[in-house]
Amino acid sequence: MKPIRVLQRAAELLRALEARPGSSLAELHADTRIPKPTLLRLLGTLEAERMVWRAMADGRYRARVSLERPVLADHKHLRLAERAASHLTVLRRRVVWPSDLTVRQGFYMKLIETSRRESSLGMHRDSIGFRIDMIVSAVGRAYLAFCPEPERERILAHLRKHPGRYPNGDMLDARAIERVLAQTRERGYGVRDPRFGGLGWMSEEDDDRLAAIAVPVMSGDAVLACINIVWPRRFNTEAETARRYLAVLQRTAADIAAAASDAPAMPARRRSRRVATATR
Repeated sequence: MKPIRVLQRAAELLRALEARPGSSLAELHADTRIPKPTLLRLLGTLEAERMVWRAMADGRYRARVSLERPVLADHKHLRLAERAASHLTVLRRRVVWPSDLTVRQGFYMKLIETSRRESSLGMHRDSIGFRIDMIVSAVGRAYLAFCPEPERERILAHLRKHPGRYPNGDMLDARAIERVLAQTRERGYGVRDPRFGGLGWMSEEDDDRLAAIAVPVMSGDAVLACINIVWPRRFNTEAETARRYLAVLQRTAADIAAAASDAPAMPARRRSRRVATATR
């Protein structure tokens, strides 16, 4: 029986995407030798069938299905990023400032999607997979503040055993950390440590000159992810940004959680009571 050429090419394309997650059109052409016009038609069809998606963060293509192996944690994160992308776009249009979506991977937060690429503000853009510190970042503090206590204690115990990354010993002091996390729960959002510049400890070369507030994306009692709003810190204080935009950020977090579970989003008033309960 003669094989169907277009199906062969689609399968070849999916295998190429699986071998190189996050591929550009040029890379897919080099990997498959499929002409670029044909690639664009195939990618468009596979996107429409929800078998391929294109991330906002870098404009690269990724497969939603696997031909060769079972779904792994990274694939789950990519599916979450895909479902969250439209919500990040809506949030950026309402707030102007862009947002990052991060998940915990081991003992750091990992960037899985961002709307910074959509912003015309010329902000520093981290790549998908960028590792973010748990203790001093806004998203890390939001995660630690709202995750279950046994999980939080495991993370902190590990970080205390590996203190080399922190230039100031007080950053791992148990009472200092609990004070920060209690403040985070009381406010309902995390903020950066003032000594942290986004790329590293506050120095000219490691300072991205940004500020951020972050909230958890909850799935039951677990933190599924964290989402922030990030902006040049010369424009607003964290308190001013939270006053204006915290409610819409929390709404977006609830919408992403609902999209991830295919469940209806929790009404805003009910969600606010739940967050307030978690802060006590």
